[in-house]
Amino acid sequence: MGEHFADVIKAMRFVENSLQTLCDAHPGDTRADLQDLIQERLGSIGWEKWSELIREQLGSANGYLSDYPEEIGEEIGERK
Repeated sequence: MGEHFADVIKAMRFVENSLQTLCDAHPGDTRADLQDLIQERLGSIGWEKWSELIREQLGSANGYLSDYPEEIGEEIGERK
């Protein structure tokens, strides 16, 4: 049984290191990049959940709708 847990820990360390490598290699998205992605996908079928998650990320910063052009902010507000 102990070997099983050792294998699980090794696998988790591999996953952790892999994710850290991925994070280190990606510079991240700016607020403007995320806003552009939301705008691009607002009318696309199947992107509703993704858009909701990104809006939540942007929403964690104060007053994100005020950063959008009025028509985008209204459309995002309607979809909540």
